[in-house]
Amino acid sequence: MLHADFDEVCAFVNKSRPPALSLGERLDILRLQAYFRKNGLKNQSGHIAELLGRSIKTVKGVWSEYCTTKALTVASAPSNRTEHACRIPSSKVVTKLVLEFVRTRRLTRTRVVAKDILALLSENGHISVDMSNAKDVSAALRASQAFLAKQGYMRGAQKGGAYGLTKELVLKRDNYVRFIDAALKESPSRTIVYIDESYIHHHYSRHNDSLYHPDDKVANPPKAKHKGRRLCFVAGIMSDGEENSRLLGLEIFQGGKCQPKDYHGMFTHAFFVDWFGDLLEELEKLQKYGVIIAMDNAKYHQGKPFGTPTGSMKKADMLAACATYGVEVDERSTRPVVWAALKDHIDRTVKSEVESMAMERGHLVAWTPPYHSDLQPIEMVWSDVKGKVGRQYTVTTSFEDVRVRLDAAFTALPSKTIYNCIGHTERKVAAMSLYLETLDEADEELGQCSSDDEGSVDNVSEASSDDDE
Repeated sequence: MLHADFDEVCAFVNKSRPPALSLGERLDILRLQAYFRKNGLKNQSGHIAELLGRSIKTVKGVWSEYCTTKALTVASAPSNRTEHACRIPSSKVVTKLVLEFVRTRRLTRTRVVAKDILALLSENGHISVDMSNAKDVSAALRASQAFLAKQGYMRGAQKGGAYGLTKELVLKRDNYVRFIDAALKESPSRTIVYIDESYIHHHYSRHNDSLYHPDDKVANPPKAKHKGRRLCFVAGIMSDGEENSRLLGLEIFQGGKCQPKDYHGMFTHAFFVDWFGDLLEELEKLQKYGVIIAMDNAKYHQGKPFGTPTGSMKKADMLAACATYGVEVDERSTRPVVWAALKDHIDRTVKSEVESMAMERGHLVAWTPPYHSDLQPIEMVWSDVKGKVGRQYTVTTSFEDVRVRLDAAFTALPSKTIYNCIGHTERKVAAMSLYLETLDEADEELGQCSSDDEGSVDNVSEASSDDDE
C-alpha cells in the first residue's frame, strides 16, 4: 500500500508550486467557494485555505474578484521574459525627444551619455527625480540606461556609416551633379577629363584573395614590412568610346626620403601647374576644345596666381592690396580683420591659376565635392592598376620591381576599362540628378498646395523665393 507523510507532501507542494495562482487554481478555489456556500458551510475561505495550503486573504480575493467583475485575472509570473514597468514612459513624445537630442549632440560631435538623457527627461517632466537623494538619482540613472537599451541605443563610435554632410557641402555636391549631368546631355555631349593623384609604396600587396588553410600553423607568413618608399603618380582619363578612351598626362616620380604621412604633401602647386600646362598641350594635340576638367579641391589645385595677397603679409601691404582691389576697410582695424575682408574678396573674385590657364584655352574647371570620391572615376582606375601591382608582390620584391610593374600596368591599361569606369560614374551622376529633380518637383507641388489652401497668389511667390534660397 502506497504511503506518504502529510507534512512531507505539504513541504513538497509548497516548494514546487509557484507562489502566484494559475487560472486553473483560481477556478478550483471559485468552485469550492460556490460548493461550500451552497451546502451552508461556515468559514468557507478558512476551510479552502487549509485544504489547499493557501492564505485566507488569497482565497477571499478570488471570490471577491469574481463577485465584483464576474471574471478572473491571472498575474504575470515574475521573470525576465515579460515586459516590466519602466519609470520612463516609452511614448512617442519621449522617444522622439531623446532621438532628436542624441542626433543634435552627434552632429556637433558632443559626447552624450545616459546622465545627459536623465537630465533631459527630468527637465521636460518625463521623470521625477529627487536630486538630494543619492539612491533615487542612482535608481533614475539605471532606469535611463534600461530605457536606452530597450530603445536600441548603443555606446561608442558608430561603425560602417558615412560622415554627415553640412549644408554647404550638400550644395556643392548638388551643383556639381547638376552641372556635369547638363554637360553630358548636350548634343554632342561635352568632353570631360577627370584628373587625380595617387601613390603606391614599396611593400604594397593585395593578397586578400590568397588561399590558406586555417589549421596550418606552420605556413604563417612573416610580419609585413614597413610600407617603404613611395611612387607617386598623376594623370587624367578621358572617355571617347570603348576603343579610344585613354589615359592623359601620366607622370610618375619617386617620393623623397623625408616623406609626409599624407601623400598630398608630395605634390606642390608649382609642380601641378607645370603638369597641368602639359595636359592642356596634350588636349590641344588631340583637338579637344571646350573640355570640362574635373578635379578635387586639393590645396595645390586651388593655388592663386603669383603675386596674390596672402595672410602672411604685413598690415600695411594688406591695406595697399585692399586699395588695389577696391575693398573698403577701416585702416584702424586690426590685421586679422583686414585680412578677413581681403581674403573674402580674393576668394570671390580671383580665380585659381589652373582655372585661368584652362579658360585661356577655352576649357572649364569643375571642382568635385569634398568627401565624394565615388564621383571621381579615376579612383577606380587607380584601384585597378595598384591591384595588378599588389598581386605580384612577394618578400623578394624590390622597389625597382614595383616601378617596372607599375609602368607595365599603366601601359597595358585597356581603353575599355577607362570607358567603363567613367560610364559607371556618369550613370550615377545622372541618377543623382534625376533624384534631385524629383525632390524639386515634390517641393514645388507642396508649396503650390499650401498656397492654394491659403488662396493667395502672393504666398506662392514667397514660397518659390524661399525654395530658391
